[in-house]
Amino acid sequence: MKSLEFILNRRTVRVFKRRPLTDEEIRALITVACYAPAGGNVSLWEVIVVRGNSLKERLANVSLNQEFIGTAGATFVFFGGREHNVSAAIENLLLAAHVLGLEGCWVGSFSREKVAEILNIPREKPINAIVAVGVPDEPATNPGKRFPEEVMHLEKYGERKVSRELLKMILDQAREKVQEFRRLLRELEEKHGAESYHVYRLEEKYSAFVFAPILSRIEKVLRELNLSPKLADRIKEEVAGYRRGRGERLHKTGDINSLEVVLWERKYSREIFPKLIEEISSEIESLLNVS
Repeated sequence: MKSLEFILNRRTVRVFKRRPLTDEEIRALITVACYAPAGGNVSLWEVIVVRGNSLKERLANVSLNQEFIGTAGATFVFFGGREHNVSAAIENLLLAAHVLGLEGCWVGSFSREKVAEILNIPREKPINAIVAVGVPDEPATNPGKRFPEEVMHLEKYGERKVSRELLKMILDQAREKVQEFRRLLRELEEKHGAESYHVYRLEEKYSAFVFAPILSRIEKVLRELNLSPKLADRIKEEVAGYRRGRGERLHKTGDINSLEVVLWERKYSREIFPKLIEEISSEIESLLNVS
């Protein structure tokens, strides 16, 4: 069980201390990646390890300006091979990073054509992912993962154990995350300043990767329990509006740190999503209390 707890404590991190990974750390990470399962023990993926600041910054620039790619201790660019084999290798690498006191971020938003040009990757070699790894420099909190009951079908499709208790568990998780965000926001503003990179990364994390997914989970369970389709529709519309607006701004600016994107994430992380969670809480509690 201790090993399971260790796996459960792995986190995605997007703020790193500026400390290069050592040769020993890199070899250990790649070794563990090579030990990932592969069909027929035939794994054709390869990886480019980038530690030079100039190259890392160029990779960040063609990846929606995700700065953490440039500040990571090392950036790994996986190419070639079958997608499922690459995915297994990356997960092994991320777990190994956690073992070593490091953390990472699996990046999928980047210009494959420009990355190939920067790193001289042949055109016939598909680029699968960029993985930034380094020493964490942000609170590595649990974003709120799904409960087993949300994903399990027993024996055949549709045989589920979705219950009102599950809905309450997700709702409690959402409310806890609102309080957690507000606490971390105060701490980071005091330590780094209200307009710091650390604060923005927190705002983006909670709007995009915490609040929006949790709200979508609540909507899904509401529908499965046939409780208040009207409320489920409201949640769906709010989340869809956020994601649509975020996508439009990212497409327009090509920069995840542009003012337009920053203000969008700030509005949803500080105001819209916490308010929505608070508003739906009382309504859902009423629904759950109806016999």
